[in-house]
Amino acid sequence: MNLTQGELGELLGVALNTVSRWENGSSSPESGQMLRLALDQIELNYTITLNDEARDAYARLQKSNESLKQILKRQKKDFHD
Repeated sequence: MNLTQGELGELLGVALNTVSRWENGSSSPESGQMLRLALDQIELNYTITLNDEARDAYARLQKSNESLKQILKRQKKDFHD
């Protein structure tokens, strides 16, 4: 999904200039905003520069999201079997 800064900001409830600050590294998104990105499975086509702690938290959220998808997939399969 290709999103402009404004579209991403609207989706997360933040201003366009907030998204711009994430991109230029002057600030980082809050964990709740990163969680929404992960759970909504939004693919960003531009890199958001994150500090190390936020980048690690985002990676953990993505991994958790993948684990949840696998669990749901197995449950769906078990339900249909």
